[in-house]
Amino acid sequence: MSRPRPKIHGLLAFVALFALAGCATTPPPTSELAGARSLVERASDGLDSGAGVAEVKRAEMWLRDADVLLADRRNTEALLLARRASASAELAIARQRAAVAATAMAEARAENARIERELNRGESQ
Repeated sequence: MSRPRPKIHGLLAFVALFALAGCATTPPPTSELAGARSLVERASDGLDSGAGVAEVKRAEMWLRDADVLLADRRNTEALLLARRASASAELAIARQRAAVAATAMAEARAENARIERELNRGESQ
């Protein structure tokens, strides 16, 4: 009669593990999604130079997919996509800043070249 006890203990352990797994689910990543949306909006506002367009589109796609996962209560996966969207938006912003800096540098070089030509003309006279 001592045989049924190990089965019962095993069953109880399985039920306890299942219950704990249910309690350990990831909460809805609402703040992460809001932060990602904010970053994507910021990146979208800076698309004048054309830099970062692909990254913004990718981030928008990941946000849409995250919303679907959130509705399905697949919070861990939604959190992952929110983080990917944030990273993609940050990359887009960095590329936009790099494009602005490259334009400013080209303008500065052109101005330096113009000044140098003027100085050389003044020396030759």
